[in-house]
Amino acid sequence: MNAIFLREKPIKLFLNIKIGSNSKSVTTLSRDTQCTYSHTIKLLDGFKSLNLVTFEKQGRVKYVKLTDKGHELAGCMENMLKVIR
Repeated sequence: MNAIFLREKPIKLFLNIKIGSNSKSVTTLSRDTQCTYSHTIKLLDGFKSLNLVTFEKQGRVKYVKLTDKGHELAGCMENMLKVIR
């Protein structure tokens, strides 16, 4: 599962969770990263299994939020991307 971050879409999705508000809906993340909803859910479930995100349901809308571990990893990834760009 750790190989998930070696692909562009998972990295884009993961970093997109960090941008802006405290939590984002799965639909918004799917649209912003140009992934299908089902692929987005699959990736987010992988992130959850690594304790990087949590889900919160409000009515029919599912929101995603980074855990402390997720924030730490996102910061490291942003720094890494700055170096290689």
